[in-house]
Amino acid sequence: MVDAGSARVSGSAQVSGSAQVSGSAEVYGSAQVSGSAVICGDGRVAKLGDWVTVGPVGTGNHITAHRDAVIGWRINAGCWTGTLDEARRNLTAKHMHPDYAAMPSDLRAHHVAQVRAALRFIESHIRIEDGAGQ
Repeated sequence: MVDAGSARVSGSAQVSGSAQVSGSAEVYGSAQVSGSAVICGDGRVAKLGDWVTVGPVGTGNHITAHRDAVIGWRINAGCWTGTLDEARRNLTAKHMHPDYAAMPSDLRAHHVAQVRAALRFIESHIRIEDGAGQ
């Protein structure tokens, strides 16, 4: 699905399944975006390694990370979008989303642990793609 806005899919790139491309995002080259991936903001996806999705985790959402021309790598989780550091900060009591904060503590701890594990996986993917994991 390609959403409204100035999003572009060009070249031999493909977007399929329930994947979404929106905002000023660009999917091009031989990139293939599929599943529940969300590419937004100033996303730039030219090849398979430029994005990764993990899920379902936490409350059932998938978490997508993709290259972004402005912030480097963008993390999308449900309706939230931001950097990896911001995503980690949102799991602390001071910055936690009200839906998580309102959960019974054992369920909240379970979901937070899942999201932290997903973010660690995404961080390792980013390091490998940026050449620091070699």
